[in-house]
Amino acid sequence: MKAPRKPDPEIDIHELLHFFGLDEDFSDLGPENIAAIPQDQWEDCTQVIPPPAIQRYLKSGDTLTHHTIEMMELAMEKAFGVEAPWFITCIRDGSEDDGTLAVNHFMLGREEPDADPDALKNLIKSLKP
Repeated sequence: MKAPRKPDPEIDIHELLHFFGLDEDFSDLGPENIAAIPQDQWEDCTQVIPPPAIQRYLKSGDTLTHHTIEMMELAMEKAFGVEAPWFITCIRDGSEDDGTLAVNHFMLGREEPDADPDALKNLIKSLKP
């Protein structure tokens, strides 16, 4: 068994990130308007710019609940034409109990296909003469 390859000390990760046009903390990867991107080019975990109505509501200072946020996610899915296996979710901060619940950012997600429970059985069956 080979020993794992050690990183090349000559390659600086910061220079490599800079070469690809990325900040070290990836802060330049901001939210995107997915309505302007063809669905076949969508990427899992892309931060999504919410529609103007949702942006205004979030800035209104209204106390958020998990239900309210879930309704925003569904409204965004409808507005952007997001259908399975894609979905809109968000990263939340704070707590609903103490009134500090907030949306950190919305994100495009993709469901993983369900595993075939009979995959191993089908493989074995296909290998039999």
